[in-house]
Amino acid sequence: MSRLRTTASVVSLALKMRSEGMGIRASERVLEKSHVSIMRWEQKMAAQTQQWSIAPQAR
Repeated sequence: MSRLRTTASVVSLALKMRSEGMGIRASERVLEKSHVSIMRWEQKMAAQTQQWSIAPQAR
């Protein structure tokens, strides 16, 4: 993910927290980052994951 103003370690931590079930607002409070920013990071990561996913093979 490029052109982020936040360090990669904070973004990574936010994504880990969210994947472990922490709420968006709780993540916002802990990291002191906007919940909108966290949602955008999730959207960017999802888009990258879809681009790099291997298509399932036909059986």
